[in-house]
Amino acid sequence: MKIDQESVNALCGESSEVVVFGFSKYDYEEVYKGINANNKIKAFNYDDYDLKHKELHNNIPYSMYRVYKLILNDLVVDNYKRKKEGKPIVPLIFVIGNSDESCEPRQIAKREEDPYEKWVTLTELRRVYKLTTEFGAEFSQVARDTVKFVSLDTQSNPTKLKPVSPFWESKDWQHDWEQRKEETQLRHNRLIKNSMWRSNLQGKIQEIDKLNPDEENKEGKKL
Repeated sequence: MKIDQESVNALCGESSEVVVFGFSKYDYEEVYKGINANNKIKAFNYDDYDLKHKELHNNIPYSMYRVYKLILNDLVVDNYKRKKEGKPIVPLIFVIGNSDESCEPRQIAKREEDPYEKWVTLTELRRVYKLTTEFGAEFSQVARDTVKFVSLDTQSNPTKLKPVSPFWESKDWQHDWEQRKEETQLRHNRLIKNSMWRSNLQGKIQEIDKLNPDEENKEGKKL
């Protein structure tokens, strides 16, 4: 698949690198290959992404679902650090549709009982939402700036990456998400199933904040 370079540049801004996630049925792997074939911006996917903050994995059991979500944690944490250091963040292109169809937000919030019906990509999208809402305003903004949801314009040649609105901006998302949380409460007697990844992430955020105090804190220390 040939990818329109201008549409990639618009998504990546100042970054010379990008990470590509998405649904197999929407050819995210072809997007990854197409970006690299252009030899302008270096693209990474699950297989060749280099973890920068391996301590985020501490005490978290392995599963095929968790390994991909931990990459998301790692990327946003590293972008939070990069932002503090005045460096351009590395975007995540998330392919969620094409000219014919796209992922429905309700599908993301829906709980599947059959493990064979649980799509890895849906768990990734839920993790993205948590990263944009659970860890304070500054970190949440970095997470939102990191993730670029796109639909492939398969009618164009080369294929263009068209930005689309985040799924959580759909009118029924909050209702569907709250319903999912209620199901978690009933099943596990708590609103969240696993807090270890959250603890690891929060600890790393605090570590980065201490190493990179903002200007307001610097002025306070001078006084």
